[in-house]
Amino acid sequence: MTDLTAQNRRVCILVPGIGTSYLKALPLVSKSPLFRANCDKACITTFVEQMDPGSEDHGPALTDTLDNQRLSYVINCTMCDLYAARGIAAEVVIGYSMGIYAALYEGGFYTFETGLSILEKAHTLASEWCLKSGKTYGMTLILGLTHPEIQDLLLTTAGNRLEIAMHNGKRNFVIAGERTALESCMEKALRLGALGTRPIQTAHPYHSSHLEPIAGDFIAFVKGLNMAPPKRTVLSLIDGRPIGQKQAAEVVVRSIHTPLHFDWAIQNAVRIHGVSTCHETGPPKSMARLTHYIDRKLIVHSFEKEER
Repeated sequence: MTDLTAQNRRVCILVPGIGTSYLKALPLVSKSPLFRANCDKACITTFVEQMDPGSEDHGPALTDTLDNQRLSYVINCTMCDLYAARGIAAEVVIGYSMGIYAALYEGGFYTFETGLSILEKAHTLASEWCLKSGKTYGMTLILGLTHPEIQDLLLTTAGNRLEIAMHNGKRNFVIAGERTALESCMEKALRLGALGTRPIQTAHPYHSSHLEPIAGDFIAFVKGLNMAPPKRTVLSLIDGRPIGQKQAAEVVVRSIHTPLHFDWAIQNAVRIHGVSTCHETGPPKSMARLTHYIDRKLIVHSFEKEER
């Protein structure tokens, strides 16, 4: 463990992925000219104008559609730039799940447009493969069970139909796989003493080997794009290590079909890179809750309204 002084402590930008309602983030950025320009680039201006930030029904905003993925990317990239405009410079960046695309943008690996094209390609390939497979997939969050308990649960419930997709802490996991097996898994988890389960509104088994068949087409696409030398340290959720220019394409592709460790990334950010303070780019508290499972001392600030 690196023992750094308080003067050397670093700031980290935390970028959320899907599974959170970006409807809650619209009031934070809706008046920003940069946000409106990014919406135009992502072709979601009309889509956003039809959304009601005051609505109590967040179901449609939580669904893993291409437009919602574009909106998450636009909001996260916009907030990264607004933080910078406020003088909040991040030395370390962590993108949770599908937040990797905006994280690499913040890291300086590519332009806004390039990251958007990668996101769109990933969503299209995943959707096409799941439809072609003839199976129905999904993901769910399970709280309160340990890793051995989760492993036993998966083995006894579904065999290779389910996998751990995200490691969020000692008792916080996301499972991905066939939907019928997921439903049985959630029921058994509660009987085993899980504190709770929550389905994630996606039909894609992200971060699991179920999506490995799309890796060839995906890597061919990503390797055809320009990756610049990073301006900031972006940590991979595959192994918690910094992503280099030459590895960026492979990390992007592997992240869609490989189990991810948010816990390793947070632990390394604190212990190795000296991070003590984070700023989240999505809806308030979307990342603070997740980091709490891993390091309760880590301070996570939420974005405030631009017109403060």
